[in-house]
Amino acid sequence: MGVLLLLAAVLSGGIQPPAGEFQAQWGIIGFASLEVLAWTIFFSLLLHGPLKAAILGVTASSFVTYFLLRPRIEGIAALEPRAAVLAIVPLPYAVMSPGPVTDTLGSLGDQKIIDVAGEGQHPEKGKLFFTTVRVQGGPGTRVTAYDLLGAALDDSRDVYPQDEIFPPSSTRESVQQENAAEMEGSQQTAAAVAERALGHDVPVSVLVAQVLKGSPSDGLIEADDVLVSVDGTPASSPEAVRTAVRAHKPGDEVSVTVRRAGSEVTVAPRAADTRGVATIGVVMSGRYQLPIPVTIHAGAVGGPSAGLMFSLGIYDVLTEGNLTGGASIAGTGTIADDGAVGPIGGIR
Repeated sequence: MGVLLLLAAVLSGGIQPPAGEFQAQWGIIGFASLEVLAWTIFFSLLLHGPLKAAILGVTASSFVTYFLLRPRIEGIAALEPRAAVLAIVPLPYAVMSPGPVTDTLGSLGDQKIIDVAGEGQHPEKGKLFFTTVRVQGGPGTRVTAYDLLGAALDDSRDVYPQDEIFPPSSTRESVQQENAAEMEGSQQTAAAVAERALGHDVPVSVLVAQVLKGSPSDGLIEADDVLVSVDGTPASSPEAVRTAVRAHKPGDEVSVTVRRAGSEVTVAPRAADTRGVATIGVVMSGRYQLPIPVTIHAGAVGGPSAGLMFSLGIYDVLTEGNLTGGASIAGTGTIADDGAVGPIGGIR
């Protein structure tokens, strides 16, 4: 009860810094420390997260100190650097928030998002939007205490430890390359799933689109290798490869056979621990022989999360009638080679 009374007194302004000679720098700092404690308790009660609350408590106290107490306290300049530091120092967090939505049946500029070669394309009514998630933070970008404060006050934004979103060894360039490779792979898989749903035979081989720098496969597997098998299990799809790798525990050796320059090579990367899951650090994409060529122009969006909506859009374009019934529909989710829909990050 005493702590709550102290909290209420400080936040309401019932406790003020001492007057007279004690209004010097140490008196101001002492009061500011009390203020920090009060705000920390407040955010702890609000967010139920001590570490995050401590960061946000200091942030909030900086706002109060700078904007409310400054006009009334001489010597407040001694505390002003605290606000500047909190706006500059990066913190190991990532903030997820809603991104833009795009209609797969529409256009970007003068270019159709789904472009089907030949005479197979049918005009459509309605809209099939894919949603996106914007991520602030990670290699090469910065999240500050002020960003965390804004996220705490905005129900549409979520905060995660940076290592839960980005591998520790990743760089800004590797993240961009991985997102681009995943987007390209999701587009090809979406087209294959849609065309198979129409009765077409679509053969596939699994291509290594990227090898993550510093990963277990770095120096063993190369970009453009064709995956043949994992532990003797045929690499019939990217999902089959992931399943075979994840059957191991982090630290296990994984036997991987690839086709490179016409010859088969077998290597044994030691699986890394990625959020409790065994991984070998390669980004895969399906190399499909599509009976009906399809090109997708999605702009600067990366990642695999639009796969479901791309597949629905392609199927709608290749068939008569309107899959949407003329309505506007939004959705998200990855698409697997067998048509299974997978979850994505940032969705509640």
